[in-house]
Amino acid sequence: WLRGRSFLSAERERLDTPIARASYLRTGQDWIVRPQLRSVQGVAGVDSIGGYEKQLVVEPDPTRMASFGVSWSELAHALEAANQSVGANFVERGGEAFLVRANALIQNLDQIRTASVATREGVSILVRDLAEVRIGGDLRTGAASENGEEVVVGTVLMLVKENSRTVSSAAAARLTEVAKSLPPGVKVQIVYDRSNLVNATIETVERNLAEGAILVAAALFLLLGNWRAALIATVLIPLSMLMTAIGMNQRAVSGNLMSLGAL
Repeated sequence: WLRGRSFLSAERERLDTPIARASYLRTGQDWIVRPQLRSVQGVAGVDSIGGYEKQLVVEPDPTRMASFGVSWSELAHALEAANQSVGANFVERGGEAFLVRANALIQNLDQIRTASVATREGVSILVRDLAEVRIGGDLRTGAASENGEEVVVGTVLMLVKENSRTVSSAAAARLTEVAKSLPPGVKVQIVYDRSNLVNATIETVERNLAEGAILVAAALFLLLGNWRAALIATVLIPLSMLMTAIGMNQRAVSGNLMSLGAL
């Protein structure tokens, strides 16, 4: 972070507007975090919410363009010519053929600003003489924030019939690895982990079984005065749970929130 709430990216770009910073976060989400999370087994996809899809915006000034005698088509053609990657056939060296490619793709804002548009009286007219160049964002339909600061949220989608505990644990482990490859100043954290709810549901089922067995045994013993009948009824509760688990395993029914909630 720099003075004035501006951020200097790893590519040495000064992000001095909220849109520029949100676009930087969204680019990291879409090109660094999402591809690695999608490679986790059982993950169907990753949805992104918040930020802006990064755009390099060129805002021409009609007054300056008229003073230099530059048309809109000339400016558009100059921008297209400054952002190209073309093949240049091949060259032979030592009996081997090497492909040649001229890579002139735009990497940062300064390369757009210094692109030549036309020449007037021996003087080159650059894009920065005709327009303002900045980082912008595409139109969006949603946003995300944390503690009043805009953030980008990624939602991992699980494949049908996958185990939510296994997929959640694998995604969390991969996210820890992804955090090491993020640019300086950018961090990731888990906001919601479904496996926590599944584990809490399992603990609830276990507690209900134990409490139910104790209550049934106590009630039968107090009403019948026969500890053998109470013991038989108590043993039937975990046995019924065991038979249910065996049936679920035979029918390939996973222990998800719906099935555990029914128990």
